[in-house]
Amino acid sequence: MIVLIFLIFALILYISFFPIKVRRIEDIILITLGIILIFVAGLRADDVTNDYNVYLKFWQQRNLKGDVEFSFVWIKDFLKNYLHLPPQYLFLTFAALGVSSKLIAIRKLAAYPFLALLVYLSHYYILHELTQIRIGVASGFFLLAIYFKIKNNIKLTILFLCLSVVFHYSAAVGFIILFLNDKKRVFYLMLIPIGYLLYFLNNQLSITIPIPYIQEKMEIYDEMKKYGVGDEINVFNFVFLSRILILYFLVYKAKVIAEFIPHIYVFLKIYAISIFSFLLLSGNAVYSFRIQEFFGIIEIVLIPTIVFAYKKKIMGKLLVIGIAFSFILIDIYYNEFIFK
Repeated sequence: MIVLIFLIFALILYISFFPIKVRRIEDIILITLGIILIFVAGLRADDVTNDYNVYLKFWQQRNLKGDVEFSFVWIKDFLKNYLHLPPQYLFLTFAALGVSSKLIAIRKLAAYPFLALLVYLSHYYILHELTQIRIGVASGFFLLAIYFKIKNNIKLTILFLCLSVVFHYSAAVGFIILFLNDKKRVFYLMLIPIGYLLYFLNNQLSITIPIPYIQEKMEIYDEMKKYGVGDEINVFNFVFLSRILILYFLVYKAKVIAEFIPHIYVFLKIYAISIFSFLLLSGNAVYSFRIQEFFGIIEIVLIPTIVFAYKKKIMGKLLVIGIAFSFILIDIYYNEFIFK
């Protein structure tokens, strides 16, 4: 798996250095790469991630109501009971939905689609399409909701936010984007200091979300934590601090970038919310990572805007590539399944 991931990474890296002036050819290449990514995720071996076996158990289970989102139950029942297909098609279906929704969003939101694809492959493809397949689809629809929000199409924004929630209930937090705009505001500068202040004042902060399914899950995770089950939160880890650095660098360069990407401030606000949520929910590791990564999907189209911060675009491209390469190395180190 590690060789295959790096081969795809190298291929996208090579393409990103050679601008394609014909949009149709660019689209064909993006679609081809998307198909490759779908089949790699959908046909992966059963020992690549621990989540694979969880979904196999879901596949074998007759009654899933209350355990997972109803969209998963519908897709599973349709593939298994109506089409009589093997479980591999479940992974192919979710891979197709997750990859295609993100590629469409990349095409609509990214000025440099292949750099955006590189950032996507470096982290979120591994996290979502190879592991957390339900949130993978939800985050793809969330990116599309952001696009329609920028276009001031509230009806389609709400539609894609609802589709996001259908695939993962925790995506309900995404409705916050309805209150964001393109205007420059200082609040996203203050969110991180406020987040750290809350962390130091009470890193066991109890959060209540009045949505039955989500609140029940949070209570379960809190109970597990009492018995020492769950990851400890390190709000000073290298990756998290790197994201804060990226945020403030882009805030510093936002005026320059806004000349090319007018909606950069919406991207920055979502990214600030992502980082803030990690600090705010640090008392609950599962939801801290889950919400931070959900909003963090904006990195796919945000990080490539670094190119516009430099007069010499090659400098910006090299920095974006360096960030993507660092992310993929860190993911490989922490996710031992890649070596399988």
